Amino acid sequence: MLLCGLGASLTASAVADEVTVPAPIVDYDFTSAQGDGTAVRNDVSGSTFGDARIVAADGTSAEGTWQDDALQMEGDRYVRLPDGILKGKASATVSVTVRNDQFNSSGAWTYLWQLGGTGQTAKGSWTASTHTSLYSSITSKANGDGETYFSASENLSMSKFQTLTATIDGTTRETKLYIDGRLVGSTVASATPADFQAHDWNVIGESRYPGVGDALFHGAIRSFAVYDETLTQDQIARTLDADGVSALLDAQADALDVPSSANADFTLATRTTNASVSWTSSDATTIEVADDGTAAVTLPSEDTTVTLTATLTPDSGIADPSEPVVRTFDVLVPKALDRDALREAMAAALTVDGSENVKGDLLLPRTVSLDAYGISGDVTWTSSDDKVVSIVAPAPGDGSVAAKVTRPASGAAEVTLTATIASEALGEPVVKTIDLLVQAESAGDDAGHARVTVHDPSIIKSDGVYYSFGSHRAWAKSTDLQHWQYFENNLSRDYEEIFADIWNAWPKQDSNPDVAGNMWAPEIIWNPTMNKWCMYMSINGGGFPYQKSVMTLLTADSLDGDWTYVGPVIYSGFSAANASATDVYRVLGEGADLTRYASLQDTGLNMIDASVHYDGDELWMAFGSWFGGIWMVRLDPSTGLRDYATTYPTVENVSDGYYGHKLAGGHGNSGEGATMIHQGDYWYLFLSYGGLSQTGGYQIREFRSKDIEGPYVDQNGNPAVYTSSFDDTKVNRGLRILSSYDQPGSENVKTAQGGNSVFADEDGTVYNVFHTRFVRTEGNLEEHQVRVQQLVMSPDGWLVSAPYEKSGAVRQGAYDAADIAGEFDVVVHDPTSYYAGGDADAAGIYHARKVTLAADGTVTGAARGTWTLDGDAVTIHIEESDEGVLMHGDYTAAVGEQTAEDGTNRLFLTGVGGDVFTAVGSDVESNGNGAAAFWATRAYAASDDGKDDGSDDGKDDGKDDEGAADKGDGQSARPGATADGGKSALSATGAPIAGIAMTGLALAGIGLTLMRRRRA
Repeated sequence: MLLCGLGASLTASAVADEVTVPAPIVDYDFTSAQGDGTAVRNDVSGSTFGDARIVAADGTSAEGTWQDDALQMEGDRYVRLPDGILKGKASATVSVTVRNDQFNSSGAWTYLWQLGGTGQTAKGSWTASTHTSLYSSITSKANGDGETYFSASENLSMSKFQTLTATIDGTTRETKLYIDGRLVGSTVASATPADFQAHDWNVIGESRYPGVGDALFHGAIRSFAVYDETLTQDQIARTLDADGVSALLDAQADALDVPSSANADFTLATRTTNASVSWTSSDATTIEVADDGTAAVTLPSEDTTVTLTATLTPDSGIADPSEPVVRTFDVLVPKALDRDALREAMAAALTVDGSENVKGDLLLPRTVSLDAYGISGDVTWTSSDDKVVSIVAPAPGDGSVAAKVTRPASGAAEVTLTATIASEALGEPVVKTIDLLVQAESAGDDAGHARVTVHDPSIIKSDGVYYSFGSHRAWAKSTDLQHWQYFENNLSRDYEEIFADIWNAWPKQDSNPDVAGNMWAPEIIWNPTMNKWCMYMSINGGGFPYQKSVMTLLTADSLDGDWTYVGPVIYSGFSAANASATDVYRVLGEGADLTRYASLQDTGLNMIDASVHYDGDELWMAFGSWFGGIWMVRLDPSTGLRDYATTYPTVENVSDGYYGHKLAGGHGNSGEGATMIHQGDYWYLFLSYGGLSQTGGYQIREFRSKDIEGPYVDQNGNPAVYTSSFDDTKVNRGLRILSSYDQPGSENVKTAQGGNSVFADEDGTVYNVFHTRFVRTEGNLEEHQVRVQQLVMSPDGWLVSAPYEKSGAVRQGAYDAADIAGEFDVVVHDPTSYYAGGDADAAGIYHARKVTLAADGTVTGAARGTWTLDGDAVTIHIEESDEGVLMHGDYTAAVGEQTAEDGTNRLFLTGVGGDVFTAVGSDVESNGNGAAAFWATRAYAASDDGKDDGSDDGKDDGKDDEGAADKGDGQSARPGATADGGKSALSATGAPIAGIAMTGLALAGIGLTLMRRRRA
């Protein structure tokens, strides 16, 4: 018997007894004006707590505005609640029915509610914030010290009212967030409201830090209530209005587990968490459903689809939903087949998409299933012509079989694949042949992609296969950087055992007790001295102000694993009280002063995001994050661990005795995920600024230096190292190479690109591999996927992005002015603005503007000026442009062609220039340059085979005559590996995505997300 729906249901015997909800201690109804409209009464009879007062931004009494049965909060007022609401309360629940109108579109911090004392001077507060995303935090100290913080797995709606409920249990200290009764986040707190030493700043819509310039809440409030108990989920469900109940039961209905096909009896859920479920069948002769959920299946003479209908009825005490909650499920019941017929059906089920038009590598099924019959088989493949289609032997953890395709120069090639299907249910193996038509190179690029979800994707290559390793044990591989498949290794399964000793010895904390969500941003490099692949994995502990994390080393003989734990490399989050558990005193000497490591404005950092590289014979590792910045120490190539013989002076903003050379960031500013690459005369350093969520402003910035140890500067000559605090996502500090943009040829509008790794292939081509989220207002807002875009060298020596993801190769050759002249779609990567929520018309999205480079050398359209072509460099001078175009001054660009994401061929210009963005941060005086990255594209007939492709043009482009990268890093490459050890680096995240790599799920964290920055 097939059992379905158990994960989302309870048996009838498990239904709870009658649930009662305690009375709140304050209860404010904001659905309509009361009295003179400046206050709302507390509806709790006999309560000692008085009215909620409506207050203007300047603190004076204000009259409220009511609309849609709610108090409108338009960023110009807030609500002051009575003092002492949670005084002495260890357990509590806060419930607010709210519509949120924006997330941080102005950049200022925003809070929904705050209970306790002010953050600057008081000793404790509890808050829910709608800054860049929904989160909650609690601390018993002042100014954010000791703060327990966690993000919700989804944001509040910007179009409808929802009930947000926050709870804290005074015994377990577990704190939770619910949206319409659905758990969306939890963690173990460091304090409860009973620990607060002040309760004189209880507000709705105002900051926990009044007077510091934070924004007031934008949205609307219908109700606000506080309980002095920890409400259970059942009790919370009984506080919801009809719309909230509809949302709750809709989610539970969506979670009902019903098979898409069935050839035997199965069981349907008769309960969800808060409702009973009744079922009807459209064809009771095929599927008959009993009251206990048993679905009796009778096989028909022909395949039959039966519709099962579920109706959810809320438990007693829960409001009726505003609309009936009903779901329908189609179940295919197949006809009975004998073994021969099953063998035929299995062969028919095995297909290869696009077999008649093959233009790139293939991912072939490793298994095939007849789900309706519960039968599956393992598939092995052979090719009739290995020179054209070569089958790559799969590793044990691979989910597919890769086929490497070598396209003929001219004329299509016919190749036959033979698949052998082995299944005990089918007896003898089933053999099927599939004919492929492999198109010639002249037929155009392969625009197909197989997507994966890997946060902070590293990239490394061995034996013709690209491997990507990301946070939270998400691994993928590809033969062409376009068609990715997941794979597993021992870290996927045995991580708790592998990291048990170091996890328990250092990062593990009461507020962060599970290692599963804390394996961040692995960096892999081939170490020829050790003759091993070395993985540098950050084990995150978080905490505040001490970020207790550690960089660890693992080794393997193959990138497919298995991986062996070696030991810790370097620590963060130490103090005099616990430094003896680390190597700090070995490095600095016993009794060393560790004061500077306690300050996240100074040298305190989070030990994440390794970037490991050879510079000649020297092996270096960069690391770090928000707060104290990005640093670098030398490693011992013989062990892969820290080189203790190399010492560093402690010089403010330059170097540190423990963390080595300072490369970038610091003073509490954003910046993480260092990745480095050597090209030509420079080392290029890339960082991810901002918060990693969809609306957090995550973005990639670039600096360069002639010395791996720095100093690194940006395109305007400004330093990567900061010496004061400011919002670096809103200034032109570091070359922003990607933004949110809407342009012809792109599949969608992307946002929060970051966590990148920059990689040089054997032919010298440089790729940027990163994760991206997407501009959307519905569905999973935190979904992310891997993207690969080629980087090209601008005429003035900056690695700038090709405009589209990799679909074949970027083509760069000799162009004349007539080739280039035409109407372009221009995108400027604005370093001072980012997408902070909303649809495709929201602020922070650059919509491509039409600009024409005319044959007579003039520039017309949305920008006006002149242009010239000098060799392979285009120079553009813009005298004026339309509002919002953001172009003025001189620009230089490289030229190329690329297959766009819609399959069309487009000519592009990509480069750096202008004098528009002169704000560079408060710690340096602007040099007035204001240059930023831009590109321009237009439709263009693909180059014919006779065009000079620039492969021997005499340019000093960092490549030798065979196209190999002139990396200058002196690394001895493993046979079959790339010359850079296969990889640059990647970033780390707090968003727990996939439990194991094979799931490929993109989940925003419940209790695992630990934002890099806390509010100081």
